[in-house]
Amino acid sequence: MTPDIVVTNLISGVTTAIEIENDIQWDFGKSLRQIKTYRKNTSNFQKVVIIIPKKYERFARYYKSEGFEVYLWEATRLWQCMKCDTKIPSKKTGKPKCTKQNCKSTELALMGLETHKFAPFKEE
Repeated sequence: MTPDIVVTNLISGVTTAIEIENDIQWDFGKSLRQIKTYRKNTSNFQKVVIIIPKKYERFARYYKSEGFEVYLWEATRLWQCMKCDTKIPSKKTGKPKCTKQNCKSTELALMGLETHKFAPFKEE
């Protein structure tokens, strides 16, 4: 397995492995085992960062206790109805129904992200 993103600082020479988790099919145990393998391979990665969905913030402290840098993300998906072309923003993971009064179609296409937030995890 390889990280989603690898960044090397040319001045300091530090290479960072960045793993981004989605909010659709996420497994904490699998994710933690995966990023631990990056840390074990210190010849390649001196720093490991995990980015998880805000709705799974309760797991962030477990990553932190293992010594990983943790960031949280949340986004609004933008869907488009294939029948009437209505654009539907949704914060939910699943596909919504069309919101137009006379349509209510379930045939929607994901157009992308309308808004997103990204922030470091801070323990309280």
